[in-house]
Amino acid sequence: MPVVETRHGRVRGQTEQGVEVYRGIPYARPPVGELRFEAPVPPVPWAGVRDALRFSPAAPQMGTEAGPIGTVFRVIRGGISEDCLYLNVWTPRADASARLPVVVYVHGGAYVLGAGSTFLYNGSRFARSGVVVVTLNYRLGALGFLDLSRLAGDGGPPANVGILDQVAALEWVHENIDRFGGDPGNITLYGESAGAMSVGAHLGLGGRRRFRRAILASGATANVSTPEEGDYVSRRFLDALSIAPDDWRQILELPMESVLHAQRRALHGDLARFGNLPWQPTVDGVLIERQPLEAIRSGSAADVEVLVGTNREEWKLFVAGTPQLRFMRPEGLRRRVVEALGQGGGDPEAADELIARHRRRLRHSRRWPFEVWVRIRTEQFFRLPAIELAEAHAGGRGRTYCYRFDAPAPRFPRVLGSCHGIELGVVFGTFRHPYLRPIYGDRPATRRLSDELGQAWASFARSGRPSWQAGPDWQPFGLDGRETMLLRSGSRPAPGAEPVGRSAWRSSNTC
Repeated sequence: MPVVETRHGRVRGQTEQGVEVYRGIPYARPPVGELRFEAPVPPVPWAGVRDALRFSPAAPQMGTEAGPIGTVFRVIRGGISEDCLYLNVWTPRADASARLPVVVYVHGGAYVLGAGSTFLYNGSRFARSGVVVVTLNYRLGALGFLDLSRLAGDGGPPANVGILDQVAALEWVHENIDRFGGDPGNITLYGESAGAMSVGAHLGLGGRRRFRRAILASGATANVSTPEEGDYVSRRFLDALSIAPDDWRQILELPMESVLHAQRRALHGDLARFGNLPWQPTVDGVLIERQPLEAIRSGSAADVEVLVGTNREEWKLFVAGTPQLRFMRPEGLRRRVVEALGQGGGDPEAADELIARHRRRLRHSRRWPFEVWVRIRTEQFFRLPAIELAEAHAGGRGRTYCYRFDAPAPRFPRVLGSCHGIELGVVFGTFRHPYLRPIYGDRPATRRLSDELGQAWASFARSGRPSWQAGPDWQPFGLDGRETMLLRSGSRPAPGAEPVGRSAWRSSNTC
């Protein structure tokens, strides 16, 4: 079994099909007791050789959803525990002279679900192509994103400890990854969904950055709360526990289960106000000094090469469990769009115009209200934030590449389509996993697209330019041409179209 000497002690991994895998390596001390809600602290060095053969527990989280979302997130190996700050490494060989590109993957899950151990993110395929892969856990929900920095005064804990966990993991990678064959000067930070939103927050931090490139899949920079929103969420959480802000230290004595239940109760009827993500990073004036998009526009990430994109039908994942929506009538669509534009009081004329513009882009469909609703929500929550990030980064002198993933789920092309997260099994090459095969199957077209995207992502990590063998020329995104690669069987470049509802969403301030 391979053994690697890290700065904190030796770890023993195992070789699986030609790839060395090291699971459950601590990058910080367990955030328990007095360290709950505190910034991560480096791990205590250990003597001897530590087995890195099993995944660590995931961060505390409530039960996951049924259906396709649960298929992805339900299989979390190792259980859950507050002792969760661990990472995993896949490498072709732990050779310090190899200097291979490194991909650090940040999982999604709405900042309340998920783990780096989820089978979907197995790094073996990338490792076989000469890329070192790291996945990690970080604190979720209230334990990771409760902001008491203003309510509790000078003695309160810091905000954004979930992001601070990610910073600590990146610091560990920078200090240790050469011993696993990686190049600490060539790190790509890659995230999907809330993981991509985390990457967006990192792009706005400036200062000493431990990554050279960034991949943001189905998430950007729009999900960062204002201080006022952060305070509102924190007050609701404290109210659910009947604890005053000055007495916040009482939370340190509560069992994990009580914290999780209060997290769920606190904002049960208030999710729309936060785009269903109340537990997310906050502008705290310390770590996150301003909205990331503002910082990126001013050039905070000009030295980072960025690959950003979305899936064509993101929203189909979130409505797959409510099949009755497929039979939505036009009046039901109009009511939903009015509510979406104004959280209950939107402009009906603006809703009619938005519906009409989206419908004009649809091919004939008997269920057009449902398809229009999917497109509207996909644009609101995913495509528009991604395009605004691309525009900000390109305008801030950064090199940017854009994509749209159009390939539908092979076994469920109508129900799931090219939904949120469907590209992950293709990119990581894990679509043949027994839990995923019912969704993806194992068709030649899927295998071919997986090979192409695996090459493209590895090429970007290696050189900052996404490409694959015999693939079309993928040009950087520009403010004039708005170049976008459409990823599917027979991928092709195309000019990116202006988002249909940009003005509607911005004037309603709901995006």
